[in-house]
Amino acid sequence: MTEFRRNSRLEAAAVGLLAAVGLAGAVPFLSIDRLVSVLHDDAFYFFQVARNLASGRGFTFDGLHATNGFQPLWLFVISPVFWVARGDEVPLRIIAIVELVLLALAVGRTFFFLRHRVGFSPALLAALLIAALPGAGGSLRGGMESALALWLVVECWLGWTAFSEADSEKERSRNVHRLGFCLGACPSNPHFGARRTGVVVVSIPHG
Repeated sequence: MTEFRRNSRLEAAAVGLLAAVGLAGAVPFLSIDRLVSVLHDDAFYFFQVARNLASGRGFTFDGLHATNGFQPLWLFVISPVFWVARGDEVPLRIIAIVELVLLALAVGRTFFFLRHRVGFSPALLAALLIAALPGAGGSLRGGMESALALWLVVECWLGWTAFSEADSEKERSRNVHRLGFCLGACPSNPHFGARRTGVVVVSIPHG
């Protein structure tokens, strides 16, 4: 790894952490009353299904009837939280931290990708704008799948760019599998857009 790429990775980690802490860093440490008020109402439906799944009751909200009214990937992400952490309060704080990590990944990965293409300042601006969009705070820290979707959208963008710029068939094949996984995993939830968390994807040619 070159010195430039090593420094860029450190910068990306710092930028991602800055954005995540600035947008939602206090959420995991709020009083329980304030934490509950930050989370979306629908999140608690997710949490109950995840709790039942972690307890071995299957995909159910009330413990009696099966349900499919959830985004599967986000459910599988948060279900282990309810298996590891018991009670009502601790799982909510852990999920808030998971959202912070996903937001930091999305912002940091965006910055790292753009850093050597457009320079430090434009890359920093573009990355931080993800967290500065109107409604981003409510969307990305509400206990729903929005932070996960944002990270996956960024990974889809990076995967497509890597695929389109691949120099060899082997590299292209590797990147198309990466892109396919990200596209398949990306939540196709119409409410994601309705929560006003927009992501503008621009392909910037290298060189």
